[in-house]
Amino acid sequence: MSASPLPPVRLPPFHSLTNQLPLTLPPMQPSTRLPSVQSLYSEVHRSRSYHPTGNNHDALISHIRNFAPQPPAIRDSTELVAQPGDVSRPHACKMCLSTFRRRDNLMAHIRAQHKGERPFECSVCGYRFIKKDHAVKHLRVVHLKERPHVCTHCNSRFGQRSDLNKHVRSVHLRIKPFACEHCGIKFSHRGNQIRHQQVVHEKRKPFACAVCHASFAEKSNLVKHCQAVHRTSLPPTSPTSSRRH
Repeated sequence: MSASPLPPVRLPPFHSLTNQLPLTLPPMQPSTRLPSVQSLYSEVHRSRSYHPTGNNHDALISHIRNFAPQPPAIRDSTELVAQPGDVSRPHACKMCLSTFRRRDNLMAHIRAQHKGERPFECSVCGYRFIKKDHAVKHLRVVHLKERPHVCTHCNSRFGQRSDLNKHVRSVHLRIKPFACEHCGIKFSHRGNQIRHQQVVHEKRKPFACAVCHASFAEKSNLVKHCQAVHRTSLPPTSPTSSRRH
């Protein structure tokens, strides 16, 4: 059954976005940490050096993403090749044959998966990212709690458009395209379907306590176990089986 088209997404006016998003960012080298939350928050209220015309949210995001240069391109044996039969994903990795629509996505894949490079670090939590714009988005959504995407049905706000689309499909349109292959129960998100199959039907318990090796189906249960039994915060886990993505 084909899915119904999604309703249009209403974004807040551009002038309100300029009060939320930093308009300029200090230049940074690939190996440096991201600006702190304090400095980034200051830029939100202090900087007004960039003024795109009209309600063009995409132009603002493009400006922020391109403000600092990306790490230099990797030039080795992993040159780009066209994948026959798939003109929509012409960039292929010669190491694992993964294909991509854009060259920069291929280069990011090579840096992360084959070279282990994640040059951009969050100055708050230390989490590292492949691309600068991913790190900046993380800083805004996770630490600055920005929610620029608004649901037209219930006014719920989200940090990313993809999360808004998932919300509309599952809550308002009630689209559940992912069915359990064992019992037929349907889910809005593939991750929930996979977790249901692993926990309910396959009886998997992938989260293991590193102290006593007790295993649990959900990470939250492991956290409760560690706090109640061992009186500690969550120790390093020893997954008994890897989860599929």
